[in-house]
Amino acid sequence: MKKLALFIGVALSMSMLFAGCSSSTSTETSATPSSESSVSEAVESGNASIEGTTWKLVDGNITDPSTGNTVANEDLVALIGSLSLTFNNDGTFTFNYGNFSSEGTYVQDGSIVTITEQSGEISSLVVEDGLMSWDINGNILILSQE
Repeated sequence: MKKLALFIGVALSMSMLFAGCSSSTSTETSATPSSESSVSEAVESGNASIEGTTWKLVDGNITDPSTGNTVANEDLVALIGSLSLTFNNDGTFTFNYGNFSSEGTYVQDGSIVTITEQSGEISSLVVEDGLMSWDINGNILILSQE
């Protein structure tokens, strides 16, 4: 995920440079998942299995590393553009962002989805209330099922 976080940071910096964006709004997103949840508990609480689904960016909060400015909500979605995660039925996932793509495996344990890139980088995502939150080094991306 370090490579992905760096890519998103660089892409965000370049986008802000060319767009002349200087937004400083902030949104806090916090989730404290229980690692003891099971898939059946997730289904009972409304967090159904993510197998065979695709999730797209709908919200978030990212700090531009070059300026320290925070971009959030609709500004973030407009700035980043197309970003998606597809969870295949065979336990693999594909991450797509512009021309960048990454693949790996995933495991869902209740509301927690752990993804492991082919490089070995591991990241946890939280599925709550029909949304998926992804914390990448303090930068929060919120995805919704397509």
